This record gives sequence, structure tokens and C-alpha cells, in this order.
Amino acid sequence: MIVPISPYQSSNCTSTMHPVYNSSPEVSRLVLRERTTSSSSSSTRSSLTIRCSSDGSEVKNVEENENGDGGGGDDSATTCSSSYLAKDAALHAMNAELEKRSTQIFEKIEKYYANKCGENSVICGSGDAAPLLLPEIEENLKSPPFYKYEDVERSLDAKKDHDFDVCSSDSFPTSVSGATCPSLSSSSSSRSTIIGHRKFAATTNDTQDVDIKARKRLQKATESVVTCLQSKLLSHEGRLAELYVQFRQKIQENTMLEGKTRALEDDRDRLLKSLATLQTATDKATKTAEVVKSNLSLKSQAYAALKRDCDALRRDQKQKSATLQNLQTRLNRSLDECERLKQTNRSLLQNARDKQTEERLLIDELTQKVGQLEQQKSILNATLSKQSALVKTLRQQQHRN
Repeated sequence: MIVPISPYQSSNCTSTMHPVYNSSPEVSRLVLRERTTSSSSSSTRSSLTIRCSSDGSEVKNVEENENGDGGGGDDSATTCSSSYLAKDAALHAMNAELEKRSTQIFEKIEKYYANKCGENSVICGSGDAAPLLLPEIEENLKSPPFYKYEDVERSLDAKKDHDFDVCSSDSFPTSVSGATCPSLSSSSSSRSTIIGHRKFAATTNDTQDVDIKARKRLQKATESVVTCLQSKLLSHEGRLAELYVQFRQKIQENTMLEGKTRALEDDRDRLLKSLATLQTATDKATKTAEVVKSNLSLKSQAYAALKRDCDALRRDQKQKSATLQNLQTRLNRSLDECERLKQTNRSLLQNARDKQTEERLLIDELTQKVGQLEQQKSILNATLSKQSALVKTLRQQQHRN
């Protein structure tokens, strides 16, 4: 429901609240604008527009626009602004729908009061003013929005100015009887005229009483609506103050976070500079290590070649020493043999006999080995024949398959 603003409610507003009245039949608003001064780092402007529901429980629309120089890296400020923008978009659609409905209702009300106050035939004794007025009051009390205070006062003033000069039930018969008293004794037609005048006065008095009752009901309903709206306005003012305090706290938090962010950015720049110097030193050390590594590889290759040469020389030396020892042993043996030849010449026959016996034994061993080899040969031939037969059968089966 759109909050109607009465002229005396502007005294309840604080110094930062500027009520904006709308005398047209459109939606009335209470716009509160708060502008904060721009600091060295950022400047903030906030525009708060109040909408209240039919039960006055919550504030419907809060618009905040923050423009700053150093708030780009603040995650909380970004989240807060995005949430406010989302709420703003949703509530703008809701407010547009409410404004459309309220405009239609106010047009109907103005058309109704134009018809009621502009035509004399509606109230001139027809007696149907109250039945037409009461359903409209009940409908407006049930469905939002309620009357604006200016519209209600204007309608009441119009109805007061539109009162008719109707005689009361006590004075009318007296005036009529005073005027027609000489004619009452003359004819019976004057009596019927007096009776008609009395009936007309009674009907007009009943119509006037019904109109007064309807007007009182409308006034009571308007007063109750104004009282309700005053309480709702006070509750919304408290809610607005709370939201303003929260908004200022958020601004302070954002400024603190901006200071911390700047300090962190300074630390980051300092660390980046130190990292750059360390990177250059690391690159130099890497280049030096690569040069040393290449030199080490060359030295290791030279060392491997020298080691191979040393190993070859050692092997040659060992071979030469071995051959020298062999020659020395051979010379020693030849000397020993020369000395033994004299001794062995005598025992040649015995040795020849011994050799013959040894040769015989060797021949026997060789014959045994030859027999064993022949047996193995026969076994191998048998196995070879079996395997050849098996291979043939397998080939035949393979061809058949």
C-alpha cells in the first residue's frame, strides 16, 4: 500500500527527511534523500525511497548507489551493492504495479465524487445517496490504497458546500401552517396540500439524516485510516533510521576494508619488487650453474678418457708381468727338465710301459663313451622319428580343418 501523507505529518520527519506531496490522483510518496560528502578516496550518494505494505511491517524499497575510486577490490562492497541492485529491480517492478493499481482506484474515486458532487439530482430527495456511498467506503477500506488526506478533506468540503436548504421537521409544519391557516377552513384541497408538504419534509429529513450518517462514517473511517497511517509512518521512520545506521556502518566497514586493501597492495608491490630482484639473482645463479654443469660434463668426459687409458695401461702391465713370469717359470722348468733328462733316460722303458697301460685304460674309457654315445644316438633317432610322425599327423589334421 502506498503511504498517504497528511499536512501535519511533516512535523514528525527528521531534518534529513523531505516529504514530497502529490496533489494529483497518482501515488503519493515519501522520498528521503541523504547525501554524504565525498572523501579523499571515495564519494557516496544514497537515495532512499520508502514503500510500506498494507500491514506496515517492512520497508519495501531501498535504493543505494555508491561510486568510489578505491572500492574496486572490496568483495564485501561488491556483494552488498549487487544484493541492493537485485532488491531494487524486484521492488521497482512491485512499485510500478502498485502505482498502476492505485492510479486506477484514485481515478474511480474522483469520478465517483465528481458524479456525486456535480449532479444535484443525486441527492435531491431521491434517497439513494447513502446506499451508493457505503459500498464504495467498504470497498476502499478493504482494498489498498486508502484515501489520501487531501482527497478526503476535499470530498468532505465539497459535501459540506453542497448541502441543501431543507427545512426541519419541526419548523416546516409551523411555517406551512402559518401560511396556509386561512385556507384550511375554506377548502379540503388546502389540507391535502399541507399533508403533501409534511410528507415531502419527512422524506427530505430522512435523506438528510442518511447523508449525515454516511458523512460521519466516512469521517470516522478517514480518521482511523489517518491514525493507522501515522503509526505505520512512525514504524517506517524507525526502520528507516535502523537502515540508515546499517548503511553508515557498511560505509565505515568499506572504508576500513579499503585502507586494509591499500596496505595489502603496498605490501604486494614491495613483495613483487623483492621477488623481481630475487628472480634476477636466481636467473644469474641458474646461468652460472648451467656453465658449471657444461664444464663439469667436459671434465667428466676427460676424466673418463684418462681412466680408460689408465685401465688399459694397467692391463698391459699385468699382461707383461704375466708373460715375464711365464718366461721365467719356463726357463726354470727347462733347467729342471734338463737336469731330469739324465734321470729319465734310464726310466724310459718303464715309462713307456706305464704309458701303454695308461693308453689301454684310455682306450677302454673311450670305447665306453662311444657305446654310450651310440645309445644316445639311437634314442635320439627314435624320438626324432616319433616327432616327425607326430608333425605329419598334425599337418594332416590342420589341412583337414
